[in-house]
Amino acid sequence: MKGLVRAVLTNAVGLVLIYLVLLDYSWRSSYALSAGWVPSVSYLPFLRYLQLTGHGLTVVSPPTLDWVQVIAVFLIAVDSFYLYRYLAHSEAAERSSSAG
Repeated sequence: MKGLVRAVLTNAVGLVLIYLVLLDYSWRSSYALSAGWVPSVSYLPFLRYLQLTGHGLTVVSPPTLDWVQVIAVFLIAVDSFYLYRYLAHSEAAERSSSAG
């Protein structure tokens, strides 16, 4: 039961972090639009490129870490770990109950 609570809390914190990162991305795009730029985003695994077009220019940002992907991979790893521990524990409990 303690592992389930930890897994749920970890996922809740991770989802809040993903929400905050996405909120930051939308604020940045809104600011660029209000300044007369047209933002567009390109993605690669774990990388994000922001391109701003406007005022007769095209500006491309250097690659930045895409935190949504990083947090998602972290949550998948944590959930896999908790699932493995749960299955290992339930299998061991099943063996001990059938042996007795």
